[in-house]
Amino acid sequence: MDGKIGSDISSKNFYSIFKGRTDRVAIYNQPTSKVISIEVKKGDWEITSRTEAHLKGQTRLALYNHLSDNTCTWANIIFDESTKTPTSRNSLLFAQDCAMLGLTDVKRERTKIKGENYACWMFFDKPISAKKIRYLIGLIFKRLDIKQAEILPAEDMLTTGSQGNYAWLPYFGGSDKWIDPSGAPRVDLGSKQGFTVFLNDNGEPLKAPWARIHKYTEEEIDNAILYIDEYIPSDPTPNEGIELKDSHIKKILEKCEAVKNIITELKKTNTLNDKIVELLGPMFVTWNRTDYFHKLISKTKGYDKAFIDKKLASLPVGMPFTPCSAFKKAGYCPADKKECFTPKPPIVERYGKLEEDTTADKEKYRQFSPAVWAFQAIRERISEEKDSETAVIDIDTVDFSDQLTTFEQELAEQRNLIIKNRRPCSGLSTGLTCLNRDLDGLRPDFLTIVAGVQGCGKHTICSQAMEHCAAEKKTAIYITYGDTKSTAASKMLARCSGIDYRKIIRGTLSDEEMARIADTSQKLKDTYGPYMYFIEGNDSMGIKKIRMILDSMEAHLLIIDSLNMIPFISKNQLTDIPSRIEQNVRQLKTLARYKKIPILATFSTRDKDSNISELVYIESLVMQACDNWIQLEEGKKSIDQAKEYLMYIRKNRAGDKNLAYRLAYQPFLQRFVEMK
Repeated sequence: MDGKIGSDISSKNFYSIFKGRTDRVAIYNQPTSKVISIEVKKGDWEITSRTEAHLKGQTRLALYNHLSDNTCTWANIIFDESTKTPTSRNSLLFAQDCAMLGLTDVKRERTKIKGENYACWMFFDKPISAKKIRYLIGLIFKRLDIKQAEILPAEDMLTTGSQGNYAWLPYFGGSDKWIDPSGAPRVDLGSKQGFTVFLNDNGEPLKAPWARIHKYTEEEIDNAILYIDEYIPSDPTPNEGIELKDSHIKKILEKCEAVKNIITELKKTNTLNDKIVELLGPMFVTWNRTDYFHKLISKTKGYDKAFIDKKLASLPVGMPFTPCSAFKKAGYCPADKKECFTPKPPIVERYGKLEEDTTADKEKYRQFSPAVWAFQAIRERISEEKDSETAVIDIDTVDFSDQLTTFEQELAEQRNLIIKNRRPCSGLSTGLTCLNRDLDGLRPDFLTIVAGVQGCGKHTICSQAMEHCAAEKKTAIYITYGDTKSTAASKMLARCSGIDYRKIIRGTLSDEEMARIADTSQKLKDTYGPYMYFIEGNDSMGIKKIRMILDSMEAHLLIIDSLNMIPFISKNQLTDIPSRIEQNVRQLKTLARYKKIPILATFSTRDKDSNISELVYIESLVMQACDNWIQLEEGKKSIDQAKEYLMYIRKNRAGDKNLAYRLAYQPFLQRFVEMK
């Protein structure tokens, strides 16, 4: 079953890409010319078997993507283009607009109906709210003025008893006969005839469709929404179709003091009374886990399953209720204990956003339904772990011959850039000849770290690199967590004007020096100004916000000062400092790969006389995670008011390492000069 079949992908791997609901599928019944929705009885094994039959052209298969918790792992957008040209304009525009929003590699399919339908597929690394996905697709339709298309998932929230809509899978290996609405027979084609396949922008079938399947993260979806509209829909509130596993229910029973008291009473008296059924029954019915309730009470005296089921059926489970109040009133929850969940203000819309109206009369507050109570019990009381904020990039599995062709093109582009810019490196200039030569400049998709003790000139190295980037009319972004914008401006004026930095910050300047400052400032505005951006970091500016900044503007260089001060913002908090710093560094490295720009960052190391084991450990972690590591160490001599520094290249992915250079650091002019 796992062998290569049909479209050069195993049925197991194919199913893993399109996996949705595992309880139901749809198939086309050739003899009766009808679509049949069938219940899955053998789980993934059964669907994988049907996938194999689909790829071989035996029975066409369709899957449902709207999961019971109102999330989805993929989206399918079907465009009816019967009146359009074969270039499939709307589906192509949709895929191209997604790429502009950072959602690259949307798969376009020529569907089973010749000349009429095209579909776009979007895949997600983890289930994402159907409401959020539909909201994003709606925004894109509005941008492109697309009036009509079918979107799967078809609704924000499943109605009671609904399975959602199904989508026919691509790469059907055969052809089948259909009956159209008028009753006339029609033959629809499969992958062997060039249909139900993924296309490139020219409308030609992809030669290696499975070489790269990009699965978007929720962060990428949120960034795309923020680019168009600042409002991001919240996850839908679970309805009566919420599914709770045994582990979830067990955690709720363990954490809720009132429920623990009820269970203690059951064990002590071994008797079930109507009050307990009325208190616990509605929750288990709403969760669709009456089996667990029966398991809980099955050993009590006088237990009668049929009678309990009849009793549960008579309970008003659909009515809103507050379980905390009910437990208190029954005496199972201590009277002095604060309620875990209370009614909340009603939702109102303000300026396109949904907000809570905290000024509303408390009598109009929203009440919790049983499903909401369960949802909150899991999410708030139990503190389920959530994914950390990580920039994710998928792995390319491209044929090596294609990779060589791509590399030849990149090599030609690098050579042309070197000739055009007249510098002996393919990356951006650092402002220092030795680094340009041995690091090959600041190469795209590399994370380079300048390390050293405080005051050794790390900022100066970075700002010189920023100036050279701007001199080539390329945008550089400098995010500083230490200096203010005015401090950064004063240091640059000192370096470019040749005036002592101390005089500038103190304001003790002569008329001649003020004139030089004004002249230098004007030159900087005219030459560098449009290409340089200074941003002051703060406690809320983590990797996610840095990435949003890069998404909002086209940058050729990102500088961060310093790594030690980047806050670690995550819903899954790491407790130790080394892990936080290492995680930030790895995310920056991934961000450099994803955005294909060089990132230059500073890192403050321990003083050479100190021997703090944790700092030594952190340095080793950061050095292992980055691409290039440059170490600045103070020398022994003083030369014309300049300190001599030794600069070591400890790690270099573009060439040799453990190289040493002599630099003269002029701190009051904020510049480094190479020494022979």
